[in-house]
Amino acid sequence: MATPVADRSVRGVPSHPEPGVAELVARRGGDAQERVAFVEGASGRELRGGDLEQATRGWAPVVAGIGGGGSAAPVGLLVGDPLGFIACFVAALALGVTVAPLDPDASPAELDRQARVLGLVAVVTDRPAGEVVAAIPGSVGVWEVVAGGALRRGRPPSPPTSRAPAAGRPAAAVVMMSSGTTGEPKIVPLGERQLLATARAIVDHHGLDEAERGYCPLPLCHINALVVGVLSTLVSGARLVVDRRFSARSFWATVADQGATWLNLVPGIIAVLGTCPPPAPPAGSSPKPSTKAATTDGPPATPPPPPSNNPCGPGCAPSPPRPERTSGEVADRPG
Repeated sequence: MATPVADRSVRGVPSHPEPGVAELVARRGGDAQERVAFVEGASGRELRGGDLEQATRGWAPVVAGIGGGGSAAPVGLLVGDPLGFIACFVAALALGVTVAPLDPDASPAELDRQARVLGLVAVVTDRPAGEVVAAIPGSVGVWEVVAGGALRRGRPPSPPTSRAPAAGRPAAAVVMMSSGTTGEPKIVPLGERQLLATARAIVDHHGLDEAERGYCPLPLCHINALVVGVLSTLVSGARLVVDRRFSARSFWATVADQGATWLNLVPGIIAVLGTCPPPAPPAGSSPKPSTKAATTDGPPATPPPPPSNNPCGPGCAPSPPRPERTSGEVADRPG
């Protein structure tokens, strides 16, 4: 049974009778089960509402293996395929499993460090299970994502000792770990209501609805892509295009092919795009861009540059800064 949103709150986020991830997945899997929710830009593969429901059911062995949803110990997500990652991320949240997104390109030594620092109870991965088993502590269970998104157990976790949250302390939905470049790595717990409150603020601020098609080429193991991209799409009922990594070479072709109406970028990517602007429209034609805005996780937006050198394309303006409460609701997020 999914953990109610009210049980996974964070102090300072007001209580609202809004649907949690489990209900949002159920809505996607109802009348809209054939409606595309997520697309991989590089391949054109799709993830539909019904696929999200199926992925949630497929997580039953993991939930049983770690002693049920609501466990205080997180499950690491080490999934390189962007659609596979989204399916696992959404399914875990819907079932009340605390997840820790991991860098899919992490070395064995880094995986071992993260597993120990985060106190992982298990790892779900699309790498060969044996490779991950060899890299992490023996007490950590491993499930491998196989063909069709099914999960196959590679190693069971050690029997739980005490994984329940402390009395009066709700389990986090997501835990993130800072890089440690400015000191000891920090563990940042984020509650389900906290995450969804921010996602709804994004939807409201940008006026996103079911007709929108976003493009988010950011790493899915980072909080920006998860909240501004994935969860805001789940809330709005829209479609989101994702890729494993940003490619300046294919960026504009993906935007055009997928009919993206908004972009989720960071200042570094916009700077790169400034060196490779979109192709000019054919001679004698008027540009009719589909992309209306680009949102960034950075300093306040400046006035849009002239169309001739606008890295977001003619007619596309950088979004005005999001409300301050939006970034504040996901507090102390690692950079």
